[in-house]
Amino acid sequence: MEKKGYKKGAWLLVWMISCLAATAQSERFQTLVAMFAHPGQEIPLGLASQYFQYLPNQGWGPLQTGKCLMSRPGYVGLVTTQTCYAGGVCEYTCLFTFDWEGTFLSKIPLEQTVGDCGFLYQHTLVYQSDSLLIVFEKDEDHSCEDEVVIEQALTLTFHPLGSDGRAGKTYWQKIDPRRKYYMFSCQLSSLAALRAFSPETRLLIRQEILAAHGYTFREAEWQAYFTDQAWYVPLHEAVTHLLSPIERHNLDLISQLE
Repeated sequence: MEKKGYKKGAWLLVWMISCLAATAQSERFQTLVAMFAHPGQEIPLGLASQYFQYLPNQGWGPLQTGKCLMSRPGYVGLVTTQTCYAGGVCEYTCLFTFDWEGTFLSKIPLEQTVGDCGFLYQHTLVYQSDSLLIVFEKDEDHSCEDEVVIEQALTLTFHPLGSDGRAGKTYWQKIDPRRKYYMFSCQLSSLAALRAFSPETRLLIRQEILAAHGYTFREAEWQAYFTDQAWYVPLHEAVTHLLSPIERHNLDLISQLE
């Protein structure tokens, strides 16, 4: 009987210690989250290594708070920033998601700028919803003498995000820089910005977005116009299912102005 009571007491002690440790862990994480109300703060090394797997590196500055990008009932998304010492421009941000107890869920590379007179490698967050982040990636080679773009590669990277805060499978969409109005596939526009264009130009923007996905036009003049564009490849009679949220948004705005 005495031995049984000892085992029960030992189990209760272990349980109490576990509860106290969990409470301390939760409080430590809440302290970290509160820091992100003030972007640009250096994250203490202990917190940085525990939650962000950060290791000091001579080529990089300290890990700093960015912003709390999302706060949901089941998780929180925190953006960290770093600057490197490579010369030129060198900045990097990353999104980390955690449950509210501080358990790591996902890491998503977010924004990045690296460049000098000869090149620019830039990632920009251009779209955010509860279930998706879209990052616009620009990779350019420049002439140092006159800053003329010699070569350019454009990509949209799609980062799905589950309701539990875990990242899904990443996918990509290449953007052809030879398009005249390619930016309407890469960034959200506004009614005010679109009003600056003539009705004819807005129509061309709409048609170009569709053509970029290989839409075949019923109107002979539009089919002839895009057939003359080096980047155009006719593939589909319907492309609605291929449009990104950015393109859907911009097409909706154009429709509102018609």
